[in-house]
Amino acid sequence: MAYKFQFGTTKLSGSTTFEESLIGESTISGSGRISGKELILDAAGVIGTSADADLMTLTSNKVSVAGDLSASLAVSALDLLLDTTGKIGVEGDVDLIQLAANSVTVNGAVSGSGALSAAGAVSAGNGKFTVTNEGVVVAGATTINGNLSGSGTLQAGGIVTFGERALTVSAAGVLSSSATATLANATLDRITAPVLLGDMSGSGGLDLMGSVSFGNARLVVQDTQVLITGPVHVSGAAFVEESITTANVAANKSRLAFFDIDSGEMKTTDFKVYADVLAGTGITATAGVLSVDTTGGDSMSATHIPVADYGNFTLATGINFMVNAATGSCSFLLPSGSAGDVVIIKTAADVSSTNFVKISSSVATGDQIDGFSEARIESPFGAVSLIYTNSDAKWSIY
Repeated sequence: MAYKFQFGTTKLSGSTTFEESLIGESTISGSGRISGKELILDAAGVIGTSADADLMTLTSNKVSVAGDLSASLAVSALDLLLDTTGKIGVEGDVDLIQLAANSVTVNGAVSGSGALSAAGAVSAGNGKFTVTNEGVVVAGATTINGNLSGSGTLQAGGIVTFGERALTVSAAGVLSSSATATLANATLDRITAPVLLGDMSGSGGLDLMGSVSFGNARLVVQDTQVLITGPVHVSGAAFVEESITTANVAANKSRLAFFDIDSGEMKTTDFKVYADVLAGTGITATAGVLSVDTTGGDSMSATHIPVADYGNFTLATGINFMVNAATGSCSFLLPSGSAGDVVIIKTAADVSSTNFVKISSSVATGDQIDGFSEARIESPFGAVSLIYTNSDAKWSIY
């Protein structure tokens, strides 16, 4: 083997081919580019190959890799360890993350300033906290220091505390709070409220299975009754306006409400029963309709017959009386009668056989007076009483 020794600087003006390895016992440096068959070292700190000249760039305190990084052994850096078995860790904890086919296992805490998303289910704490597409399942105690929001279901098997114990949900589903609770736009399927200090309002239905008190217990609603201890004011909008007709009363479709002072209850009764209670002397109740019996009682209607109408006057039910003397014959016409109508005619002075008072029935209806078309009064201050019987005779003198 031949040896060649060179001392000092040597400049080779042409290509130099080393048939064997180039070994430098000191630093091998060059001001230009160092290129080999499979390796290129650039003067700017770029390392590459003939096919990709800038795979790695070396700068001060920094190594940048532009291509894939692979190794048959573990890759270790100051703060990162990459194992050939798919483990990623740091010095002192080499298996923080385990990579396998279709699986990533994190053995340590996971934190980040951005969003963490996963297409499938995510479990933490040996399954005590599980996130699926259907919702969130919490098997143990949970503490959340920030905001909690979501469009799915939140399930907790243990105690849940919000806002530094301002709101606590027990494992049995009981809500308790050290501060005033405010619910805005909340839909609650079931809630227990022993004491309600503020106002409650809503556009939907409110179902309460137990007793409810309002206004310092002035209104108490129980399963069996409603107790009212103060005055009741109801606006007209609370009722549907509907007319009471005779047919409704007869068919018991209209009823009266009244207050029973003995029991303290509001009750209803039939109009017909109420009419029977009101009916007395001279008043008759028929199917809830009251009518006045003109033959009894203390008074009845009285109609004055003007002297100008002595020749042609239609009588009214009740008493019809004359004040001025008759100077000739008078003609009075009975009204169209209904069963029970009573007409009484009281004449004045100077009534005689020539200055008589003629009382005629209605020709249009074919009514008669005891079978006759007319009746006459020929005595001064005479009087006659007629009642409409709705029989063959129609008007009868009594």
